Amino acid sequence: MRRAGIDQSTKRSRIKMTSSPDKETEVQTSDQDPKSVKGLIDSQYETRVNASSGYWLCILLPFAFIINNIRYPKSSSAFDYKMTTIVSFGLCLQSIYIFTCILESRSKLLRICLISIPGICTSLFIQIILNQTTAVSVIWGLTTTLTYNYVYFKLLKTLPRSFTYGEASVAAQGLILFLMNGFLRIPHFVNNPPMTYMGQMNAIMITALSCLIVTLVLLYILKPLRNPVAFYPLMVALAVAVCTVPVTRQVPVVTLWNFIVSDLRRVAIIVFYIGLVGATIAAVNWRLQKDEKASTAVRKLFHLLVVFVYIPGLLYQCTFLYIASGVALAVMTVIETVRVIKVPPLYEALEKSFDVFADEKDCGNIALTPFYLLIGCSLPMWISPHACVTIDNALHNVILLMAGVLTVGIGDTAASTIGLAFGKHKLPNSTKSVEGTIANMVAQTLAVFLLVHFGYIHLNPISKLTTGFAIIFSSLIEAFTDQVDNLVLPLIFYITCIIT
Repeated sequence: MRRAGIDQSTKRSRIKMTSSPDKETEVQTSDQDPKSVKGLIDSQYETRVNASSGYWLCILLPFAFIINNIRYPKSSSAFDYKMTTIVSFGLCLQSIYIFTCILESRSKLLRICLISIPGICTSLFIQIILNQTTAVSVIWGLTTTLTYNYVYFKLLKTLPRSFTYGEASVAAQGLILFLMNGFLRIPHFVNNPPMTYMGQMNAIMITALSCLIVTLVLLYILKPLRNPVAFYPLMVALAVAVCTVPVTRQVPVVTLWNFIVSDLRRVAIIVFYIGLVGATIAAVNWRLQKDEKASTAVRKLFHLLVVFVYIPGLLYQCTFLYIASGVALAVMTVIETVRVIKVPPLYEALEKSFDVFADEKDCGNIALTPFYLLIGCSLPMWISPHACVTIDNALHNVILLMAGVLTVGIGDTAASTIGLAFGKHKLPNSTKSVEGTIANMVAQTLAVFLLVHFGYIHLNPISKLTTGFAIIFSSLIEAFTDQVDNLVLPLIFYITCIIT
């Protein structure tokens, strides 16, 4: 993302093949044998240009869930968390199947036989570990893995040049795991509304995002809904449904209001966030008036914005930040939907913003970089078995939840700024500079030092070594990977901290 331009000349060429008078399909040229499955897949799906396949990304999310269960067995003992862990492992197996068997095997019969193996393994784990019946285990195991297989290729087909193979696997895994959690939890929320604030905010966020996903599917299937006359009433109906669905003891909008006004410090944080949003809108508008492409340094200002949002939120109002991250994701999704399907009168301004602020990784039709930034900083909070719960282990409670802020908000910003200004010595087999990588490590270390110095966290000698190793390792990954660092680095830091 930093210190190097993109050579547009390396984009793969495409040819058009007409299959019928009124239908035209684009097929990507490839050096692969057209008779092989790999050649066929490469001809049908366009991955993000100037990036490797990134197959290794498929293990990150499942690995994070697995080590959470091993390291924090008491906090991870809930049925839905164990189910999520088992299914994530099955999705990892399905990803490996896609990357190996499908891409290399020429036998259609063999592929049909192998495609169900990850689902069968998942079913066995569900039956043995969670003590479920054979029928329930098979339904969950096969449904999740085969649905993942469909969603994975649907993402590559629908959003060409937006993902590498590995990035698409992370996106599909996250979507399937979220939908599964919604299916498991929403009926439980209706029958037994949660009592704690964290439980209530979790119920509201899961329900709201699930309703949004259903709405997006309807927009994808039913094109008349994209007309402004239908689109805006649909959005109003979505908002009403989210505010009134009975997943809390009081309707969600009342529960959320009571949660906000019950703490003056929470109100102060909200006022602070509103000020940041206003400043951001003003800055974006000022940049649009200049009518020129935003530089990397300008785009990194959004990373600093994330720092100002997440550090106070994690330290003082973690539960509110949890629900706010879900709201932000929903709002960004609606805004991007308006831009992509060209809903007047807003889409023209949004399209201009995309043209100005899109970076070299936004090669497809969707502006994924801002989503990756939000998701990367929020992911440690979302996957933690006890996020926002006060515990004695300060390393887990603060450092792990700040994995995205440290690596992306602070480290990557410092690396980009210093690398662009002073980077003269390139790392071997990388476009990144030694100076930028050192700046990455120093900035993260300084941030942790300040957190310790002002008493927000207390690290023993072993914890200090663990954090230091995670900083070094994530900085080196940032220097050498060509995958989306906003998504990769937080998971790398999170996993490294727990393992070591």
